[in-house]
Amino acid sequence: MIKTYEEQIARYEKEKNEISAEAKGYQKQYDDINLFDDQFDMTDALLTIAIAMLGITSLTQKKWLLYFSGIASLTGIILGLAAFMKISLHSDFISKILG
Repeated sequence: MIKTYEEQIARYEKEKNEISAEAKGYQKQYDDINLFDDQFDMTDALLTIAIAMLGITSLTQKKWLLYFSGIASLTGIILGLAAFMKISLHSDFISKILG
């Protein structure tokens, strides 16, 4: 009986190491994909802000709001294109501001 349990323990230890290595590989893959997900979230937020600001600009006719909207939309487009091309432009500063 003891021999059977020792064999099971050895088998479980071996499986534990294999499963742990596989899980670490999946975690790395998830982290790589999640980086670009954050870039797409930043793109979405910046383009939404730009659209809202353009609406306010059309009502107030303020040029500085137009420039702000242009900068926000340009930044959003650059982040989105970079994420599609798998170029990491992840900004912790922007992530902290947006949530």
